[in-house]
Formats: sequence, structure tokens, C-alpha cells
Amino acid sequence: MALIKKTIFLLLLFCFMITLPINKIYAVEKVDWNRLKEDSLQLVEKEPDNIMAKFRYSIALANLGMIEEALDTFEEIEDTVSIDEFNQVVSPYLEGITLQSEDILSLNYAAFGASINKEYTISIDYFKRIIELEPDNIWIRNYLALVYKEIDNNELAIETCEKALEVKENEHSRLILAVIYYDTGHYIKAFFQANRAGSLVKKLLRDD
Repeated sequence: MALIKKTIFLLLLFCFMITLPINKIYAVEKVDWNRLKEDSLQLVEKEPDNIMAKFRYSIALANLGMIEEALDTFEEIEDTVSIDEFNQVVSPYLEGITLQSEDILSLNYAAFGASINKEYTISIDYFKRIIELEPDNIWIRNYLALVYKEIDNNELAIETCEKALEVKENEHSRLILAVIYYDTGHYIKAFFQANRAGSLVKKLLRDD
């Protein structure tokens, strides 16, 4: 009798597991962004025209919270490479990627690649998918907020920044909020957020 009960239990457990979504059974594989940054930088230094290495480097910077450096590198790609050439290099890395994918790096390729192509609706969907898989990634939340701002959806940009701040206090979300509030004429709110952005505001003033 004990053996029968054990067999029935194992069968029920197996049936339960196969009905679970895959991401409930297997943990999403994390990316070592520091390693990717270093490896990509070494390749860029050896091959300055390597588009994919620069793209990977930018994405690694973005996920490490080095937003200014990431934006500078993305801008460099846009300024030095035609969009057709960029897409020709990146497209093989996007094959098979969908909004159900769990490959974090490939989803980053899709999200940031769509953003460079100014396909913001597609970019938003992929950023949201990354957040589903990595809800504590405040940097991707901040990039999503920037894309919302790019398409003048300030309400969702603000909401996204506030969610990032719920996860972790950070100056980048504060700075994005400050810019949005300033652009929309809410100067007191803008001042408050800029004050809390602290060192980022001082850095921007120094750079100017």
C-alpha cells in the first residue's frame, strides 16, 4: 500500500510540473554584465569597427547602471554606422527571439536594437519582457522610462520611474523625473527631483 501511495504521489507531482510554465521550473539564466563589459571592451580595443562588440559593450554598461557611458556608446554607433549596416550585423542574433523568450542577453539585443531603429513600440515590449524576468533591474526600468518619454508618454514614463524607485532608490530615476516635470512645466516637482538626483545633476552641470 505504501508503494502504491508513493507511486501515485510521484505521478501527480510529475503531472503538476509539466503543466507549469517553463520559467516556473527553470531559473532564468543571469548574465555576468561585468564580464561581458570587460570582454566586449577588449574586443572593441582590438577591433574598433566591430559593431557587435560595441553594441554588447553598450548593453553591458546599460545593465550596470553606467547610463551616461552607455548612451554615449549607443550614440557613437548611430553616428558612425548606417542603420542598414547595424541591422545586418545584429539581425542574426535576433533570430528566434520572441516576447516569450527567456534569454536575457538576446532580449536586450532586441530591446536596444529596436530603440536604435526608433521602433519604440517594439522596444517597449521587449524592455517590459526583461522586467518580467528581472523585476529588480532598475536600469532597464529607467531605459523603459526614457523610451516612454521619447514617444511623449510622460504618464507612463513617470510611473515607470516611480516603480524603479520602489525597487531601489537611485539618482537616474530622479533625474528622468526632474526632466519630465521641467519639460511639462511642473517646476517645483522638477526642482525637488533634481535636488534628489544629487551628484548626477552636479556632473551634468560640470560637463556643460
